[in-house]
Amino acid sequence: MTEVFDVRNYGAKGDGVTDDTLAIQKAINAASAAGGGQVIIPEGTFVVSDSDGNGSALILKNGVELSGSGDAGSTLALANGATGTLAMLAVTSAASHDVGVSNLNLDANRSGGSATVTGVRLQGSDVTIDGVNVRNASGIGFDASSGAEALVIRNSVAQNNGLDGFKLADLVNSTVQDNRALDNGRNGINVTVGSDALTLADNDASGNAANGLYLHSDSSAGNGFVNVIGGDVTDNGLAGIRLRGIEYGGVNRVTAHGNQDSAVELQGSSHVNVASNTLYDNAQGGAAAEVTIRAYDDQAAVQNLVYDNVISGGAQSTYGIAEVGSLVSGTLVFGNVINYTSSGDLQVSSPGSQVSNNPDGLIVQGTAAGDSIQGERWNELLMGGAGNDTLHGNGGDDVLVGGAGIDTLTGGTGSDVFRFDRISDSAVSASGARSDLITDFDVAHDTLDIASLGYSQLGDGHDGSLLLRYDAGSDLTYLESLDAAANGNRFQVRLAGDLTSTFTDANLQPLISGTSHNNSLVGTDADETIKAGAGRDTVDAGAGGDRLIGGAGGDTLTGGAGADTFVYTTRTDSVRNDNSDSYAGRDLITDFNGNAHDKIDVSALGFTGLGNGYDGTLKVVLNQAGDMTALKSLEPDANGNRFEILLAGDHTNELTATSVLFAPATDAQQVTSSQPITSVNAVGTDAANTLYGDWGNDVLDGAGGNDQLGGNAGDDVLIGGAGADTLTGGSGSDRFVFQAATDSYAGSSDLIQDFTVGVDRIDVSALGFTGLGDGDAHSLSLAYNANTDRTYIRGAETGDDNQRFQLTLAGDYSQTLAGGDFVFAAADTTVAVIGQGVAHSEHS
Repeated sequence: MTEVFDVRNYGAKGDGVTDDTLAIQKAINAASAAGGGQVIIPEGTFVVSDSDGNGSALILKNGVELSGSGDAGSTLALANGATGTLAMLAVTSAASHDVGVSNLNLDANRSGGSATVTGVRLQGSDVTIDGVNVRNASGIGFDASSGAEALVIRNSVAQNNGLDGFKLADLVNSTVQDNRALDNGRNGINVTVGSDALTLADNDASGNAANGLYLHSDSSAGNGFVNVIGGDVTDNGLAGIRLRGIEYGGVNRVTAHGNQDSAVELQGSSHVNVASNTLYDNAQGGAAAEVTIRAYDDQAAVQNLVYDNVISGGAQSTYGIAEVGSLVSGTLVFGNVINYTSSGDLQVSSPGSQVSNNPDGLIVQGTAAGDSIQGERWNELLMGGAGNDTLHGNGGDDVLVGGAGIDTLTGGTGSDVFRFDRISDSAVSASGARSDLITDFDVAHDTLDIASLGYSQLGDGHDGSLLLRYDAGSDLTYLESLDAAANGNRFQVRLAGDLTSTFTDANLQPLISGTSHNNSLVGTDADETIKAGAGRDTVDAGAGGDRLIGGAGGDTLTGGAGADTFVYTTRTDSVRNDNSDSYAGRDLITDFNGNAHDKIDVSALGFTGLGNGYDGTLKVVLNQAGDMTALKSLEPDANGNRFEILLAGDHTNELTATSVLFAPATDAQQVTSSQPITSVNAVGTDAANTLYGDWGNDVLDGAGGNDQLGGNAGDDVLIGGAGADTLTGGSGSDRFVFQAATDSYAGSSDLIQDFTVGVDRIDVSALGFTGLGDGDAHSLSLAYNANTDRTYIRGAETGDDNQRFQLTLAGDYSQTLAGGDFVFAAADTTVAVIGQGVAHSEHS
């Protein structure tokens, strides 16, 4: 049992007046002399000072845990009149170990003296800080800038300190989790990244005068992997998160808003993945992008990934994501939802950069049951599906599609669109009303889109017009057609309140209609719906965000400038006939641009996703010349017709779940979003390839060539193949697989940049190695070269190819790498070691 030492038994008063320094230090010394123990600080305010002038009020020693009462009532307060430079608590020696501080408040009294005060100064190993609050220090809250090993800082707060809240450097095997840095005079959390991997998880930084999180390196080589996961980073005086000179890292699942500069800035940082973050209303102090990538002095910023983020700009946000200046290259940007930026979504055009599939809003789809779908602050398309649904857009400019059932639709703030694509979605018939209710239609900003039904003007309810009437008893306005369709349904929707004097044609989506003959329809620069007839029509929508409905017949559709949607309401709108091999009924879209937010809406047709063209899916096919892309079903109807659209150009990378709008799956059990976590399965060529994984569990196979593989997040499998490859697993439990001696050998050795002992694994089972040893007898040897800071894993035996297996790891693993970090062949394996023929030994 841990021995307990109560500071009151050593003379401490805790009355907020008496200087208790010597009494508390006596208790600490006694606990250490006893081989360790818990020193209790009970509820009260215990005044401390640097009474002997050694630079520390209290010095923690080996084996001692200093613990407060646990109810936030235990406070150490610095005495008035402090001068010089001092720390309230210090672990002063690099040799100190097994020290803890928990459940304790430190008030550093910055107004009560002229000293430069640090709250807690940390060195040593196996030091744990848990539930400690440091406030009002004139210097740094928590200072571990001289390095520490196995340091744990969690559940702690640095608030209103004059410099950094947390200042950390060269940490080894350490944990920084669930802390808060609030209203400090410099950075919230300031980390100098060393050679060891470091993860900062679920830390918050708010109201700090400089950056919320500042992660940087003082050298350009040998940096460990630094990963920021989770946390809120808000209202800081510079960037939310700034990475400077970082070689490998990640910023994932962070919420950042209200910062004066960018939400995330990569300065001279490379191979960083910025993924699955929520970033909005940053650049409060002046024009800046929400995510900025730039060089730092002569340090380039190359091969960074920015993907699957939801980004909404503030008043001064220029771009969602921007490359700035020179020495930037190879940025990959995909899957980001971006809106409300003044200069555009992206400024990404450096050499080797790639941009794809960055939609302007989220797509959220309901199920066949009655769903309650709540939007966020973003632009969203909310689709209820079947059932009696409740849709609430909340913030943003939303599109609400209730679908079948009696739905309740609330737009919330923003300019919202309430869309009805089928009369049966909201109707009245002889059997009764099944009409939807819009609870908050704002005539100054909102739009009712029923243009696809042929309605675009008010009138008496006949001949394509809609009647507007108010029922005082229910306080509802009815907008309805009095002409029934062939099935007896007539359109009707209910709007809360009396809108008869304010709702006008301007609140209806404009419509340009064709006839049953071949038409040539030209749109305007406004947002409108163009609905062609049954002939072979030519539609040029012009500028604006238009909806193009070609109808039956093989139509030629040009969206023009703006984010356009090509809408299909029946499967015969665009068909290829297998019986006659005729293409006469197939539409041609001349200018589809998924990267500019064009969409193809097939949600009315029942197709549920991209796939092989069967079982309700659509297949994407590029022609042999590479200049035409088909989106098609391979399942013909009884007449030989099957749905198929032709798009001019190569759009294989643009046709995705965000640019092709499908119906919700009929067997879906839960509401789904347009940003699922998917797995990447990428195979390279015999040339030098760069392959990146995503947020899921990915498989990357470089094949031949000197490849660069980056797994990023997830539990990934990396197969370098032939050539001298550079492999970076990223976060997660990754497996590096070697299948032949020629995959990695002396003179053409693969390099693993970020191997994590106990987490990642090296799979050499296919080569016949059975364990670690001296390299003989099917074993692998380990050797470290301090000059290159590289660990070499070698086999001494060669095969018929005369090559010996060799693999290189960045850093020193000579003392830490163990058999459990490998996947070996069984000890009695008959597999020939690393060669096409029988292996033989070669001693070195």
